[in-house]
Amino acid sequence: ILIDSQLGDHKIPGIILRKPENTKYAVLAHGMGGTKESMFPQMRILLEEGYNCLTLDMRQSGENEAEYNTGGILEAYDVIDGINYVKEITDLPVLVFGESFGGAAVLQAFTKEPNLFGYIILDCPVADGRHYLYQIADEMNAPRDLFIAAGDRVYKKKLGFSLNDMDSISKLKNNIHKNVHVPVLVLNARLDAVTPYSMGEGIYNACLLYTSPSPRDS
Repeated sequence: ILIDSQLGDHKIPGIILRKPENTKYAVLAHGMGGTKESMFPQMRILLEEGYNCLTLDMRQSGENEAEYNTGGILEAYDVIDGINYVKEITDLPVLVFGESFGGAAVLQAFTKEPNLFGYIILDCPVADGRHYLYQIADEMNAPRDLFIAAGDRVYKKKLGFSLNDMDSISKLKNNIHKNVHVPVLVLNARLDAVTPYSMGEGIYNACLLYTSPSPRDS
């Protein structure tokens, strides 16, 4: 399927998988380097759990021809458009699943339209895309502050937002309304070399989630 972007600059390619007996729906957002097809393993599980699934090609991935990848900031609108597409089909609460940078897009979307979300699953979510820019700066032996400042000027001029907008945790703390109650499951591993465990902890604390008395580290 193709979904019109509310930004008006591209269409969002997607795939819907259904089982005749399923009535619930999930929307899935892949991570950096992934595509809508890379979410098939997760969709397979959700299909067995009673969810029909819509998976999307995020900006500048797969068949999505949007010009820029923005670390979740503009991708959030793709997620919102996907949820609204599903809400034309069902009145039931929608499960939204985000993996890695797809998790960043889901978080950013949640701060914009929290009432669209029924449930959220975040698999090794990126809470702040600047973390990876710091890594690039270190690899180039460039001062972090200067590197980020230069990138910030480019982002503001070309796209109209700041790199500081990639900080999803601050947005969660500042924008979530107390009357919005959405169950959130955060999955993260202490040994994850790509997405730091601290990001999952930060999201957990920002959302004021409940966990088991003795959470296990994977």
